Amino acid sequence: MLSTLAVGLAGAFELTARQKYCALLVDEPQQLAAYQASFAVVFNVGKLVAPR
Repeated sequence: MLSTLAVGLAGAFELTARQKYCALLVDEPQQLAAYQASFAVVFNVGKLVAPR
């Protein structure tokens, strides 16, 4: 149960950092949603196929 809590906390910080990174990459605010969506897809596919 403690490891689940630790992974959840780490995931919350990682998600915030990833969204901030996407915000730094875009030139115009209209592009932000597309960047965050594509970054999330790539990240989630990587988690799906990555060795555990």
